[in-house]
Amino acid sequence: MKDLSNYCRKLLEDKGRIGFDSKDNPFVIIVVTGEEKADKLKEDIYKDTGIEGSIVGRNKTDFGIQFFTLKAKCLLYWLYSLNESLPQEVKEILDWRPRKVFPGTVSEQMEILFQDIIEDVSEETAPYKTTTPIIPHVLDLDITDCSGWLSSNHSSVEEEVEVKLGFWSAWKELKKTDRRIILWLLAGQTPNQIAESLKINYAYTRVIISNARKKFQDLLENQGVFL
Repeated sequence: MKDLSNYCRKLLEDKGRIGFDSKDNPFVIIVVTGEEKADKLKEDIYKDTGIEGSIVGRNKTDFGIQFFTLKAKCLLYWLYSLNESLPQEVKEILDWRPRKVFPGTVSEQMEILFQDIIEDVSEETAPYKTTTPIIPHVLDLDITDCSGWLSSNHSSVEEEVEVKLGFWSAWKELKKTDRRIILWLLAGQTPNQIAESLKINYAYTRVIISNARKKFQDLLENQGVFL
């Protein structure tokens, strides 16, 4: 993933373009020599990020891979997230907020990889497609259904209810993409199965799972619930 983002950034800085259109929406165009290379790079970017571009011919030999609005913003975050100094035009797009995000713009993989950017968009003003599972009411869960996340050794019904209330309070503070990971884990899904669902590589999935578990564990401990 890192090698691909470095390669794409070099292409962008060589012949590509970034900026805003007449409606003040950001765009990014990565230019590649050869239509087949452009098609393959478009697919590789989608495979690694979930960001789908479109191909446009610029001349007889060069082809551009176009990204607009929130896709352009997420793509630039992917290309420049490890860079300490950002070009001014990149900063402007990363600071841009959409007025509206149309359904179908955000893929599942984008929700996971760019959750801080996606969730920074107000759902009231910019609803987007999401396939996040419906959150179960945790008070209705049996402790034994939580696959080892919570201890079932409670001395009283009151103690069990207290643990469930702590679980629910922590749950409400989790971001929706982390909730999805936790739900999959509670449902007994393996990292391999989660990687297949997210359509990303196994190693990166393990990092995402580890981060989600750590965030949830910290929130639980703040509520006095210990795993």
